[in-house]
Formats: sequence, C-alpha cells, structure tokens
Amino acid sequence: MKTLLKKLLSPNKPILFGIFIPFAWNAQVNLVSNGSFENIINCNSPFVEYKAIGWSGVDSAQFTAHLCNIVCGNAPNTPVGYQMPKEGNGFVRSTLYCPLCGGTFTRSNLKNRLKSPLRAGKTYCAGMYVNRQEDCPKAIDGFGLYFGDSTIDTIIYNARLPLTFLTPQVKNPDGNIINDAVNWIPVSGTFVANGGEKYLVIGNFKSDATTSLAPTGFSSPIIDFSEYFVDQVSCVELDSEFAGRDTTVWSGDSLFIGKTNDDAWLEAKFIWYKLPGTVPIDSTTGFWVKPVGTGSYVVKQEICGYTIWDTIVIGIKEDDVWLAENKADFLKIFPVPTKDYIELRTEVPHWYQGLTNYTIINNLGQEELEGEINLSKGRFMIDISSLKNGTYSLQLFGEGKQKIVKRIVKSG
Repeated sequence: MKTLLKKLLSPNKPILFGIFIPFAWNAQVNLVSNGSFENIINCNSPFVEYKAIGWSGVDSAQFTAHLCNIVCGNAPNTPVGYQMPKEGNGFVRSTLYCPLCGGTFTRSNLKNRLKSPLRAGKTYCAGMYVNRQEDCPKAIDGFGLYFGDSTIDTIIYNARLPLTFLTPQVKNPDGNIINDAVNWIPVSGTFVANGGEKYLVIGNFKSDATTSLAPTGFSSPIIDFSEYFVDQVSCVELDSEFAGRDTTVWSGDSLFIGKTNDDAWLEAKFIWYKLPGTVPIDSTTGFWVKPVGTGSYVVKQEICGYTIWDTIVIGIKEDDVWLAENKADFLKIFPVPTKDYIELRTEVPHWYQGLTNYTIINNLGQEELEGEINLSKGRFMIDISSLKNGTYSLQLFGEGKQKIVKRIVKSG
C-alpha cells in the first residue's frame, strides 16, 4: 500500500502510516487543556483566569490575566477594544510588557497542565494565535511557549514578573514585532522534547531591555505597556497518528475518523482521500463514514512546515458465529400467510451475497420448487402459486456452508 499511496498522491513525500497497535495507540491530539478557553467554571468567579478550566498563573495564588468570553458577555466588546475569538467563544488578555506598572505586576505568565507529559525524543508542533489589544501604546516581539517538568511548581513568585531564567522552546523571532489589532497572527514552531514536560507556560521571556518595541498609535496618559489577546493554543506530536488506527465496524454502522473541532490546532491544513481515488473528498479535521466494505482513507496534513501522510483501513466486522445464529432474523418474508408469491426483504443485503439458490420443501421432506436467488438489492420475489395450501420450508443456500431456513404458510 505504501507504494500505491506514493504513486497516487505524492511520490516525492514520505508517508506516515496509521497501524494497529493492540495495547498502545499514540493518537495525534492537542495536548493543551482547553486550548481555546471554551470550558469555564462560571462567569462570576473571583479568580479571573481560573474561569478557564485548565489555566492559571505560574504562581496559582496570584491573578495574572483576564478571560474574555462571549458567554460571559465581555467579548467581543472587551474593556480595551473589540475582537472576535479565533476559535469558539473565549480568549485571554495578557500583559506582556509593562516595566512601570509598579509593585510585582509587570507581566502575565499563564500556566497550563498538559493532558499528558511529552515523550522523550519526539518532535512537537506548538503555537498560539495572538492579536494586539487596541488600547495599548506599544507593540512588541516578545512571545514564547515554554514546556517544563515539575520544576515549574517551584516558581511561586513570578506569575507577574519576567521569566528571563527560562528559555522557551517556541518563540516569535526577535525583531518580528506583531502590531496587528485586527487579525489573529500565528506564533508557532517545532521542538524535540526531553521527556516528562507536563506544563506549558505562555509569556514574554525577554527582559524589558531586550524586548523590541514599536508605537501603536495609541497614547497612554500614564505608562507604556503592551497587551495581547491569546487564543487557540496547541501542542501536538508530529510522530503520532492522525487518521486513527486500523479498525473494523459492524455492517451498517458509522465511524468518525480524524479529529473533532475540539481537537483542532494551530495552522493545520487537511486533505482527505479515499483510495484508490486521487480526488480530495474533504478538507476538515474529521468526518463520519459508513463503509459498505473494506476501504482505506488517507489524510495529508500540513502543520508547522511539515507535510505528513496518515492512513486508516476500515473493515466490516461480521462475526461468523453471530451471523450464523442471527442472519435469518434480518431476512423477512412477506406476506404471511401468502397466496401466490412471497417477497424476501432485508436492510443488509451484503450479508446474503453468498446465497444463490433456493428450494421449497413440503412437510414430507419432498422438494416442490427450486431456483436461483439474488438479494443484492435487498428484495427478491418467488412465485409459489403452483403450491397447494399448507406449510413449507424455504431453504436458501450458496457457496460453502452458508444456509438459511425460513417457514412459509400458503393459504387461499
């Protein structure tokens, strides 16, 4: 199949396959908890950043950032401007530069406990979207994402101060000042994990002196400062599967492949194919399929400058023992009793593809009628007008040992 995929879709690109792993499946998901600030405790919580479940300051005892959420009524019209969320209903407002704010509040350093620790030696794509809030006099270049282990728990007095002693794995390039108050701008990158990183910290990890500044056109009567809205924060492992592991479904059942919007992440683009076709069938993160036979779905994913291919093979699950015991129940005979004909009906015709012939046996075990049968369209008529009134056995059979017996009552 690998050769086929390369030939059909992209002969110059490597393909990463989804494979069946019985006891461990590394599914590609956004590891940031509540990355779009959708899930909230309640809008009246006195702990402003705690309204967004999964988020707090680096020092969880100190307030650091404001949650803006349409549900709470403080978005898109915020106290400092107007902005629709990049994703869903929520985002946060974070102070990233304010050297003259006084006291111990010059920065907002947000912390998130990841859904699971990062794996050593694995490559991750991480990022967020930022947007300058309208009513601040300075735009900056200082944006970063730091991933750390349990040592983050020891930072108890720096929720509002510069974290210059931490080196973010992903950051906005130096000198790339983001001065857009209308559009959401991505800040993203890749890194290789040391292993065990379980926290994400978002902030400006540069000192005041090394933070590049630019005027915004808004004049503050008191101090210079810079604030940004942050939304759709994500971290995904590039070495893990996206489409899902190979699987089977019961005939007639549906299956969701890919990811839901809740798992959506930064800047990712998706193109889906169903083999052997080469024309895209979808461009969403995931969708429902209702297979009628074994098939392969392929997704091309573009993320953080990488192009990754993944495939999922879906088979039809038909347990031989279960089908042998229950097939007859899904094949109905109409009318009962009957006079001149019987009609066989089923909603799962592919279960009966192996049935090719029928015989009708009287109560003495003698064959009265025989013929060929085809249930591919879910219906088949048999003329029994030549039979006398009475009870008969309809036997359906075909290749192998497959056989179904139904009862017929002829009357009139």
